[in-house]
Amino acid sequence: MLTPEQLATRLREARERAGLTQEEVARSLGLPRSAIALMETGKRKVSGLELARLAYLYGRSPAEFLAPEFAIDGVSVLLRALPEADDDEGTRDAIRKGIAIAREIANLEHLLEVERATAAFPRYPAMSLRGRWEAVDQGKRLAHQERQRLELGSAPLDDLGDLMENQGITVLELELPNHLSGFTVHLNESVVCGVNVTHVAERQRFSLAHEYCHVLVDHDRPGIISRQEEKDELSEVRANAFAAAFLMPEDGISDYLSRLNKGLPSRPREAVVPLEGDVQFVEGRFGPEATKIGLWHVCLLAGHFRVSRLAMIWQLFNLKLITERERSRLLAADQDGSGRTLSRMLGIDAEVQCEGAAEAGEGQVVRPTKLRLARRRLLHLALEALQHEVISRRKFQELVRLGDFDPDELRATLERIEAPTGPSGSESEG
Repeated sequence: MLTPEQLATRLREARERAGLTQEEVARSLGLPRSAIALMETGKRKVSGLELARLAYLYGRSPAEFLAPEFAIDGVSVLLRALPEADDDEGTRDAIRKGIAIAREIANLEHLLEVERATAAFPRYPAMSLRGRWEAVDQGKRLAHQERQRLELGSAPLDDLGDLMENQGITVLELELPNHLSGFTVHLNESVVCGVNVTHVAERQRFSLAHEYCHVLVDHDRPGIISRQEEKDELSEVRANAFAAAFLMPEDGISDYLSRLNKGLPSRPREAVVPLEGDVQFVEGRFGPEATKIGLWHVCLLAGHFRVSRLAMIWQLFNLKLITERERSRLLAADQDGSGRTLSRMLGIDAEVQCEGAAEAGEGQVVRPTKLRLARRRLLHLALEALQHEVISRRKFQELVRLGDFDPDELRATLERIEAPTGPSGSESEG
């Protein structure tokens, strides 16, 4: 039986772990600060309603205060990580509500004898980290193992949040401070991952994959907050490497590039084995433009794997598919807005309008989605042909007009990304 003194101690510990003062708690409950002080010394009885409100405030369940053991929980770690500012009180309330929902989900699953939360995802052995390279290597190998376990092959992931939910993880989409990308919290037998919905969709997706790594391998930690200022911690480095490899598998990127006739060696060499006699080696040669990866290829890859162009450029560099000089060139071209422009022209923008829409506003026409893929293919092939100098700029402009692209906008974009001008003249190639 829990004594009043033991309950008082737990209330004080829970408040301190949540990073709250007695004044803040008293204000939330509409009580004087002295009432909270008396509760935390065992000199004032705590009603059931007050205990429920205090538990909600501390990100706990009322039953935890009456349980035989009162362990450190991940929610307290999360709440304490938020700065002591009035602007963050809304964030705390959103987190408390999300955690309360997650607890109710777990309770309902227990009542309905749904064992989703305890049996779906594996718990890989905790691995020590002795350096950044080891962290990167562990993250990549873990991503490969998990893709194999889930039988994902090298294909892009569809809905990562849905995949995680199917693995027994409750996903919370919350408005968090900009420096917080997500968090992972263990609630008894269930696991909760939060993602910052104020970030762009591609970053949210990367953050979810990052948190998934924490779920798989950092299960000995009750709560983990992914913050920008802690990105150099080895566990965060491992989670970032996992997210990149899980979302952008090497085999998948190579396969997609091969379909675009990119990412190939400039001088491919094959061995021809006859039934009898010596092995013959056959060597081919591609021109420099045949293997060069342009910014539009980055846009296509990023859209295919549903990641940001920035993440894709770095992954291409990590896989040694582009050089350091090419990486710098692509990053610069993307930062000046060219990547966003090309993505929109290729129909890769996340905000694709519904089919049949006619007007989007003054001076802006929305293209029917039934032509989106065809227009993307047209622009991609036109850019390729211009790069290989097999069509003239005049022909390229004709194709641009056919696809209803803005020629002035595209011309400025091509100048910024240093695309070849193509042969001039009036001949009708292609």
